[in-house]
Amino acid sequence: MARRKDPGVYLISNKVTNKYYVGSTTRNLNSRWSDHKSQLRTKIHPNIHLQRSWDKHGEFSFEFTVLYRGEDVLENEQGYMDLFFPQYNIQPLARNSAGLKRSPETRVKIGLSKIGNQYCLGRVWTDESKTQISETLKEGYKSGKIVHPFLGSTHTAEARVKISASKKGKPGNRKGDVTYRGFIQLDKDTKLPISRFETAQAAVKAIGRFELPASSKIIRACKKGWVAYGYKWKFDTSK
Repeated sequence: MARRKDPGVYLISNKVTNKYYVGSTTRNLNSRWSDHKSQLRTKIHPNIHLQRSWDKHGEFSFEFTVLYRGEDVLENEQGYMDLFFPQYNIQPLARNSAGLKRSPETRVKIGLSKIGNQYCLGRVWTDESKTQISETLKEGYKSGKIVHPFLGSTHTAEARVKISASKKGKPGNRKGDVTYRGFIQLDKDTKLPISRFETAQAAVKAIGRFELPASSKIIRACKKGWVAYGYKWKFDTSK
């Protein structure tokens, strides 16, 4: 008996390395996951990156998550690829390219189209897609199934020197009418300073909050005088 049609977009995540594969199917999501596992177990999967990782870390290191259920799977798949930057995906574009061989000229054009626009700026998603993506990310970050690919990344010493040099002589960061050079963490009751951080990202990392919108919440707390994560926060506006 054929399975009922259940199209959508899915995520295969390696819980050890926090690397991802984003895929889609126009038929049935569970069947697609079964197909992946069958090919990986028998070492005939067409994606060499995913196959090597499966062989190295083992089947139980991988998890299947449904990101989107519905039609327009290619549009939504591309949206999730732009968000997750999946390291296991061979193709940068969401399309059915099984057996497709591109000419050198076409490959160059695809590469040039991505330069300077790795976040696919200007892409317009439908309201339905944006709502689905938002809900999926919230649940994924909350449960720990999804980890942002840049979490824990650090700059090289050379990159830090370049960043520092580029900021010399500049007044600092700006949020609206506020010019600031960092963030000050305060006790919510006594309003006494506890610590200071150069960036909001450093602040959320220090207090153990790693979800994607955490730094934005601290910035809003500084602007509005709110409490965030059990502390008061304010911009460091000292010269």
